[in-house]
Amino acid sequence: MRLSHQHCVENAPAPRRSVRRLAAAAAGCVLAVGLTAGCATRSGETTAPPSTSALPGAQGWSPPTAPVSVTPSPAPAAAAVLPPQYAGLDRSDPDAVARAVLTLWFTWDPAIDTDSTVAQLRAAPLLTAALTNKLRIPVDGQGQGGDLQWHDWAAAGMRLVPTISPGVEPVPLSTDTAAYRQFVVDQAITGPDGRVSGTQHQVVDVVLTRPDAGSGWALAQVDQQ
Repeated sequence: MRLSHQHCVENAPAPRRSVRRLAAAAAGCVLAVGLTAGCATRSGETTAPPSTSALPGAQGWSPPTAPVSVTPSPAPAAAAVLPPQYAGLDRSDPDAVARAVLTLWFTWDPAIDTDSTVAQLRAAPLLTAALTNKLRIPVDGQGQGGDLQWHDWAAAGMRLVPTISPGVEPVPLSTDTAAYRQFVVDQAITGPDGRVSGTQHQVVDVVLTRPDAGSGWALAQVDQQ
């Protein structure tokens, strides 16, 4: 056993040659890596790591803005009393009440009134509480014919003056506490000099109610065709 061991040791390759070969191989690898890196750099194939600004969601992002508070329009006021010309109105006559309401409802003065609701609420003493409350709910852009038309009338000093005529279509039969009527309304678009430049025509159905036969009528509903 001792002789065999000695024989193996004596016949083993010299360790210095192996070290030189390994060193040469390592140097060759380093040189190859350097050349590869240099070529990649010259050709522009290497890319830098992505920046945070290029990540999805980073571009175009802006912090949330605070909500904008909107002040609602104040509710229009309802008239407490009728104009003097209606002081002696017979509240037991549904036709008289309806005509009075529609005359006030469709008499518009855009130079003074902010929109048509102001005119409608002049008839509040002849309206039911439910209809009055509905009219007082603020609505943006309430002016009839659109804000632009209303402002044009106001700038020209125009007034719209109605003529009320009976309608021709059939209506339901009236009862002691409900009356149904139809009217034709023609609004004359009148200038400051009294000249009429046009007319707005519409058919209007109305419903009047009262709590009992001994009470006065009040307008509960207006439907414009």
